[in-house]
Amino acid sequence: MFPRCVSNYGRLSWFALMVWLGVGAAVSRSAGADLAFLDRLLDRDVDLVVDTDVSEEGRKLAHPTPEHPVYCEWIIIGYKDFGREPGDAPQPNRGDVLKALEKMLADRGYLHADRLHPPQLAVALAWGTMNARRSFALPFMGGQKLQLQRDLDPVVQLMTPYSLRRRFWTPLQEYLVEISGGDLYVVSVWAFDDAAIHRGEKKMLWQTKLTCPSTGLEIGYTLQRMSRAALPYLGQETELPVRVTAPRLKYDVEIGELQTLEFLDPKPAPKTPVPPKPGDGVKK
Repeated sequence: MFPRCVSNYGRLSWFALMVWLGVGAAVSRSAGADLAFLDRLLDRDVDLVVDTDVSEEGRKLAHPTPEHPVYCEWIIIGYKDFGREPGDAPQPNRGDVLKALEKMLADRGYLHADRLHPPQLAVALAWGTMNARRSFALPFMGGQKLQLQRDLDPVVQLMTPYSLRRRFWTPLQEYLVEISGGDLYVVSVWAFDDAAIHRGEKKMLWQTKLTCPSTGLEIGYTLQRMSRAALPYLGQETELPVRVTAPRLKYDVEIGELQTLEFLDPKPAPKTPVPPKPGDGVKK
């Protein structure tokens, strides 16, 4: 899983980091193949919210490009329920989601470290669900940047009618409040200083969070589309949450020149039967 060997102390640092992130590794196989096929068949736009927080140390880093990449080692956290887990939702195929997320990182210039390229960053990857937990969902989507935490404070709600508070909300604020109380698919990507991780320190550089309403969407296929749509905002600080529409997939079908191919049956053709003469086979 990791590109190079680490000491026992380093392994303990990895474990401590994963505990701090509040998740454990999960391996699962998707049981929703039929639903995935339906989702492709009834393909439609996917709306998601992207929010990236960058620390002071993270702002000092040069942004990588495919021509000047940054090499990383992955912390694969995998599937995680960030709220109340739905009982009937199948987990996505781990390999398919990882492939999509690693492609997203590679397209932004974050490549897997190897023997020739030691890691500079440690990148943690997690995905999963968040269900009916507005108190979790709004901070995850960057609601504090829109001052929604204040507007939804119980004391403020008691003193100010909802209709009056909503009167001053922007469309983005209304959208975040609307979807935060429902079922969501989420992706979280953290970047840490790799050397600090191996010293047992948790020095986070940036975190990019993706959120999408899950109603009517198959999780594995949707997570892959979310990763493509969020590419411009990966590791890039967002002053406010950004609402992004993942466009429908385009299908190009090309039909070549039509040809008529002669079909020859290798078996010999049956002989044409001779019609019986009048009276043949008839006993008098």
